[in-house]
Amino acid sequence: MRVPLLRLTIFSDIWEINEYSESIKLSIKCDLNVNCAIGLANTRLIRFLCKLDARFMSVVLLVRLWLKNIVDEQIRLSSYAATLLVLFYFQQKSIFPAIEYLIELSSSPYPLYTNACRTDFCTNIRIVTENLPHHIC
Repeated sequence: MRVPLLRLTIFSDIWEINEYSESIKLSIKCDLNVNCAIGLANTRLIRFLCKLDARFMSVVLLVRLWLKNIVDEQIRLSSYAATLLVLFYFQQKSIFPAIEYLIELSSSPYPLYTNACRTDFCTNIRIVTENLPHHIC
């Protein structure tokens, strides 16, 4: 299992008032990884899915917020797990095709493998939407 090379918390100049009327400085938490090619491939896929349907990121953010507020501290799902749950939901509702289908549409002359997983896929939105199976909206 890889761990982040560097874990950062970036603070902004934006303050929020919580339900107890306390001022809280907003921050963004992020991890920086080196030599984690599968993480880069996953990021490329999620970025493409956000472009494929604008609702995807909105639902992901909503589910992340919901999970943060309802899940016990000892049973915490990662934000990536929440993203995968939304991806699965979109596939079940025929909004997104299976990832294997995106791989089949890839025009790459040489398949790209990362950690024994094929990670190249079609990133042309027009090609993907024109070639969607008939049951996909």
